[in-house]
Amino acid sequence: MSTHRTTNLPFLALPETVFFPHTFMDLELTLPHHQELFLTAQSQRLPVGVFLAKRLISEDEPEPYARLGSFGRIIELTACASGSCNVTMLGLYRARINRVTRHRPYPLANISVLTDHLHVTSPEQFRKTLNDIVELVQRFKLTKERPVVALPKPEKWREFFGTLVNAVAAFLPADAHKKQEWLNQDDLIKRYELMRQEMARLWKLNRVLMQVPPVENPNLN
Repeated sequence: MSTHRTTNLPFLALPETVFFPHTFMDLELTLPHHQELFLTAQSQRLPVGVFLAKRLISEDEPEPYARLGSFGRIIELTACASGSCNVTMLGLYRARINRVTRHRPYPLANISVLTDHLHVTSPEQFRKTLNDIVELVQRFKLTKERPVVALPKPEKWREFFGTLVNAVAAFLPADAHKKQEWLNQDDLIKRYELMRQEMARLWKLNRVLMQVPPVENPNLN
């Protein structure tokens, strides 16, 4: 659901990159127009959008990027001796591109800011869901002693759940177009349900890999 519209915000489309709200992203900027985009945005204190570049373009979707992505705030921008720049961003909100208002030297867009929703039917069921995602995340640490993550106070559950879901989505080694499906989902519970399938699959794979004996030939490591 759209909350409000904003115009003339800069964005860029990147392959294999999906940006989630409330997560950090590090980028290396080697192209001059990308550097100009971020330097201008930093000077004007504008958020910058990151949208997934498409693999294929169809007649139904002729744009070379997904229409839904996320905007973030520039935390740090550093010039490197090589001529490139390193930038760290913090995700602020999801957004949909309504219309591109300029293409060069870098694109500007009229966007609709989108909100994430969390429909809780039962506090007890929500607590179980929180415990479920925490336990599933902890399973990836295949040791007998795992760190115990205690749930915060109930009034912090919604904030904790949204941050945890987006953080896990950002770091899961899943296909970018699968992550785009997660980002498209407004309901955080449903987003987690989609992610859980991938998390369970990766956890099982991780368990199998732990059973594989190490390679004795050091040249093959």
